Amino acid sequence: MSGMDAAQFTAARSQRSVGIAHRNHAADPKRPLAAILYFVGISSALQALLTPDLNASFPDLRYIQFFATHGATVLGCTYLIAVAGIRPTYRALWFAAAWLNAYAVLMFIVNRLLNANYMYLMHKPKLSALNLFGPWPWYLIWAELAMLIEFHLLYLISRKFAGRRRK
Repeated sequence: MSGMDAAQFTAARSQRSVGIAHRNHAADPKRPLAAILYFVGISSALQALLTPDLNASFPDLRYIQFFATHGATVLGCTYLIAVAGIRPTYRALWFAAAWLNAYAVLMFIVNRLLNANYMYLMHKPKLSALNLFGPWPWYLIWAELAMLIEFHLLYLISRKFAGRRRK
């Protein structure tokens, strides 16, 4: 599987998840799926947008699709907080981190079986913030810390939206 195939698959899955999370929240605001997607969706899509790993350039359709789908993921997750009124709890932050780590373990196994590199668990892309974190496997540990910092920043942002909506 090529890197672009993996990126397309991940972006499409993220977009479907945003829709599912919004419907999930509309049915029962206490369900955590939307809040979890907020943390995982925004942080991963922003990383992809800031340091894209693709072999296409504008105006190639793959280039446009990459930025459109990742941008839509960020916008969709932002919508969940800013418009739909979802308020992730601090517990949801840690649940999202645990879920993402469990998913990473699964993807590590898939990567080994398929000789793939989903979530960049096997090696870093050429241009990435992961290059700041040293060689494999050390960059995975630093990426974990960066993820927790990002999740906490996103949590603070969601609290800021909560304060504005009450006023």
